[in-house]
Amino acid sequence: MFIDSVVWIGAKLKRLFKIHERIKIINIDTKLFERTCEIFTEYHVLSITDASIIAAMEKVGVKTLCSFDSGFDKIKWVKLF
Repeated sequence: MFIDSVVWIGAKLKRLFKIHERIKIINIDTKLFERTCEIFTEYHVLSITDASIIAAMEKVGVKTLCSFDSGFDKIKWVKLF
């Protein structure tokens, strides 16, 4: 029952995100996960989730992030919004 709900919500969100041209869904593949682990190891203030955000930003060339998480302050090239 729980898995069915998660799959249903995921399908709805995926459809919603595809509606807008400025939203890009990035899958964490092996190469991106390896980069995430490198970032996680280098910046001890970041969670693994935060490190995956930085890795994804690198991949697509995004430099601005909207976050209240002060851990991102340690990444010199990230501009917090």
